[in-house]
This record gives sequence, C-alpha cells and structure tokens, in this order.
Amino acid sequence: MFNPNRYKQIPNPDRGSPEPNQNQNMDPNINPAFGPFDNINCITFSQVNVVNEMRYLWLQMVIWSRAYITNSAARQGAVPAFYERLYSIPQGFYNYMNTFFGQAIAEQLINLLSQHIIIFADLINALSVGDQLRANIGQSAWYGNSSSIATFLIQINNTWNYGQWLNLLNRYLDMFLDEAIAVMSADYRSEIAIYDRLQYQSLLIADYMSRGIIYDLSGNSGNKQETKRPGFC
Repeated sequence: MFNPNRYKQIPNPDRGSPEPNQNQNMDPNINPAFGPFDNINCITFSQVNVVNEMRYLWLQMVIWSRAYITNSAARQGAVPAFYERLYSIPQGFYNYMNTFFGQAIAEQLINLLSQHIIIFADLINALSVGDQLRANIGQSAWYGNSSSIATFLIQINNTWNYGQWLNLLNRYLDMFLDEAIAVMSADYRSEIAIYDRLQYQSLLIADYMSRGIIYDLSGNSGNKQETKRPGFC
C-alpha cells in the first residue's frame, strides 16, 4: 500500500538505517550536520564554483518538482510547461559531469536523472487522479532509480559511499512524497514545513556531491586529515 516513510536522520552508513521518528516530520530545524568541507583544509575559487553550481542545480530540482506537484493539483493546463522546465535540469548536471568525468559518464548520469523525473511525473499524475495501483508501482520504481543512481556514483568516484548516497536520496524522495500528499490534501502548514526541509535536504545532497568531486580533483581520496576550519587556498 502506498505509505511513504516519515523523515529520519541520515545515519552513519556503518550502523545502518535508524527507525523513523514520527516527531521529526514537522520540525524543519532537525537536520544532520553535514557539509562539503570535512577534512579539507582549504578550497580554491574553482572548487567554490563547484559547490555553488551543485547547490544551484539541486535546489532547481526541488523548486521545479514542487511546482509540478502544485500545478498537477490545481492547474492541469500548466503541467506540460512545468514538466519541460523540470526535465531540462539534468542537462546542467551533464555539463559539469562531462567536464570532470567525461562524456560517457555524463551521459549515464543524465539518463538516470531523466528517468528520475519521468518516474516522478508519472507518480504525481497517478496520485492526482487517485490511481493507487499506479502510484504504488511508481513509488517502487522511483526508489529503485535512487538505488541505481547511488550505485552508479560510487562506481565513478571512490570517495562516495553507497549507504550515504542511498540515505540522502531516499530521504529526499520520502519528503517529496509527503509534500505531494500535503499539497493534494490542502494541508498548507505541512506543505510549507516539508518544503523548507526539502530545500535543506537538496543542499546536503549537493554538498556531498561537491565534496566527492573536490576530493577526486585534489587527490585527497581516502586521506583522513585533521579537520580544520576551511579557507581559500
């Protein structure tokens, strides 16, 4: 039965996933500490650009996905335009991944992210018309796509961890499913609280992606240095 999980803290991958905490779902201030600069003593301006671009792209995913949800519930005529805008975002990831990892890897990532959006749109459409079976199938496919993205990313960069990626992405999906339900049930306070958390979650994902790229480029893979306050190199 379609029943999205409640929010949960991102666990330590070595300890596995914690049980969902029902008391966390409405507090946008409860979030795990996380950032792109762990064990990095200084960063260059080009690395700052990586961080900024990843944050921009993941925030765009949240902004336009939410716009798709709200218009699916209220303005069906606007849905194609919002879908087109949402579907254009993976091109930004392609441009960056092509620069750092090459065309073949960039094409695989854009395909996975495009599939993420296709499944998301079909799932939201199913929810908007009350098609429970189609929603259940879509939910399963969406989480399967999340696992595929996590698997792909750890194969191209050994500074990333599968458990961490999967928890980051699945928590993101959990929130979006709850956001869709809040919008469609006109639960406006919940919708606002979830949207706040979604924006923060997108920054966690972006920062983890940035950190992997920065570590890979700086040759610090697996090097556990003493943590210091980061500054510019």
